[in-house]
Amino acid sequence: METTRPMPTGPGHSADKGHVEHETIDRVASSAHQAVDRFATAASDVVESAGAKGHEIKAIQDQWLEGLRAYVHDHPVQSMGIAIASGFLISRLMSGR
Repeated sequence: METTRPMPTGPGHSADKGHVEHETIDRVASSAHQAVDRFATAASDVVESAGAKGHEIKAIQDQWLEGLRAYVHDHPVQSMGIAIASGFLISRLMSGR
């Protein structure tokens, strides 16, 4: 029958090295988790900010559109003249002459 020898312990032995390596891995993993959590929080803040800005831009767009509708309703002939002149100008710019 084989007998088993006790594992040597103490500084410099493999059992101590394994424990130190395990602690190092745990610290690195913990730091990585904290970094991921900080990144996720920052990304969430950016998305919320962008969403708020999107709503503000949409509100401004709606105000402008309503103002344009009112202008066209109040001044139909001038609106047609502006539209024709704008179309002519854009066609001249796009033709490359």
